[in-house]
Amino acid sequence: EIASQFGVLMLLGLAAYYTYSYRASKADGNDVEDSKSWLPDNVKLAIPTTVAGGYMIWTGAQMLVEGATGLATDYGISESVIGLSIVALGTSLPELAVTLVAGLRGQGGVALGNVLGSNVINILGILGVASTYAGGLIVAPEFAVRDIWVVVLTSGFIVAMLLDERHIGRRVGATMVAGYLAYMVFLYL
Repeated sequence: EIASQFGVLMLLGLAAYYTYSYRASKADGNDVEDSKSWLPDNVKLAIPTTVAGGYMIWTGAQMLVEGATGLATDYGISESVIGLSIVALGTSLPELAVTLVAGLRGQGGVALGNVLGSNVINILGILGVASTYAGGLIVAPEFAVRDIWVVVLTSGFIVAMLLDERHIGRRVGATMVAGYLAYMVFLYL
């Protein structure tokens, strides 16, 4: 179980992480000004667009969870397996698009930052908010026995590559995709 008190600690950890990252970036002088901003000039257009987009994301998330739960029930597949596969893939597609475009443009920092930032948000932010709001989250035992090790090993692999300053090229990328597909097959067997 992820207790609501631990959720609050996760949110505090997220705030500390962002504070540290911001201060470290300022100290390094890594501020970048982009003269071609993608932000709309018209605030009257930006605000309703943001609100509408947020509503669509909320509605889409509700539909995704209901559909995934229905699939799990109809086909006798555990909700955790549906969450680890269909829901995870569905919610990661926008992230994949951003990372792919950044990689094709040679912006490796944006690509890697998107993935790492998303993981920090998912672990500290999403789990923190959900466990705090719901009064705690019950975690299925198979996550601790089976799935957490995939996360730990994958994270260790990426950390080792970053510390060794290696390029994550097509061969490594293909290996990671093959590993993901093998994990999906393992989940459904």
